[in-house]
Amino acid sequence: MMGGRGAYSLTSASGQKRPTISLRSASAAAGAAAVVAKEKISGYLLKKRERDDKSGFFVGVLGYSPDEPERLAADLIEGLEGAAHVATLSGKGGIIKENYEMELGITRRAPVTTIWERRKDGSLRLITAYPSRRE
Repeated sequence: MMGGRGAYSLTSASGQKRPTISLRSASAAAGAAAVVAKEKISGYLLKKRERDDKSGFFVGVLGYSPDEPERLAADLIEGLEGAAHVATLSGKGGIIKENYEMELGITRRAPVTTIWERRKDGSLRLITAYPSRRE
């Protein structure tokens, strides 16, 4: 796990349909909470899929385990601390997306691009993550 890890837990807040992992991040997220849906990790980033498979990278290259989705979620959230802010985009319906690049990994570290939704309350919600394409 990354150094300086704060407390994190799997929570299901009232009104939320899916369990989430949340942690307060102080720097890149401007002190706002960052939230990752457990299903985004377990059912997408760490799960082998026929289309749009990211598990080969997160499991095979970086060493994350489908049995410990909380570890990847916490590393993504804590990765915001030292992440490079790449872009801010405005989408349909006024949705603001922020793009951060960070280094993650257990057995090997590699650059990861992440896209987060900036919610109205100022918190960030993970949309996706994928291997960075460094030139």
